[in-house]
Amino acid sequence: RLYLPWNIIAAEDAVGNGLEPDFLLALRTKVLDMWAVIGANGEVERLACWDLILADEELASIMGKGDQAKGKKMLECLKAIRALDWTGDGTIDFTKFQRLYLPWNITAAEDAVTNGLEPEYLLALRVKVLDMWAEIGANGEVERLACWDFILADEEFAGIMGKGDHEEGKKMLERMKAKVALDRSGNLKINEAEFQRLYLPAVILAAKDATNKGFKSKAAKTDSRKKTNVTGPAVAKSYSRKNTDLINPAKSPNLSRQSALDPIVAKAYSRKNSEAISELDP
Repeated sequence: RLYLPWNIIAAEDAVGNGLEPDFLLALRTKVLDMWAVIGANGEVERLACWDLILADEELASIMGKGDQAKGKKMLECLKAIRALDWTGDGTIDFTKFQRLYLPWNITAAEDAVTNGLEPEYLLALRVKVLDMWAEIGANGEVERLACWDFILADEEFAGIMGKGDHEEGKKMLERMKAKVALDRSGNLKINEAEFQRLYLPAVILAAKDATNKGFKSKAAKTDSRKKTNVTGPAVAKSYSRKNTDLINPAKSPNLSRQSALDPIVAKAYSRKNSEAISELDP
């Protein structure tokens, strides 16, 4: 397992984001101690489990590196995006519980708190996204462009995404569409797990950052190229960048529902052709 891509990337991400080994060890030890107390029956109802997690001040302090209030906000963000119960069955078992100390979940929660993505905002997004999928996803998947037409036509969703600023939310969604933020398999269809990427902090923050930097839609970029006579190399560079983000389904048949919700692992699949992953390596 020392040479498996997702472990290497997780370690690199941990170091790059200041998650020191001592911090991760303390967090892991605490999580295992907590499970020894609450997990005697093998699984816990999801909301009851989160009540116990959020009531533990020591865990919040460890998660926030001494800042208990920040740690609790991080945990609330993880609850809001359903970071533990990735199967959606309403229960938390030992494997799911251990996701509390996985680097990409910690980093996602910290990024959310640091950049003002409140738990209430993330929860409102998740509820709306699930409602939208219930309306559009009856067949299990939707053609990518048809799916984006549906997303961009929803004014309520744009308003939630933009925290009340409909125009800002629409620009963020257009950025996600341009960067193929949902279709991680590259099969030009959106399944439920891919659709749920709409409420992931990393996806939201990338779109927000790009919008703040004056992102232009694909149509605007095309028009700009025509006016400035930018040809071949710029287009080739754009195409290459776009396809670097995609996953070749032929090379990764074992890409699971869980990995589609974890950008780091999806990135690992796009870098190398790997074998099937375990539940602890989403």
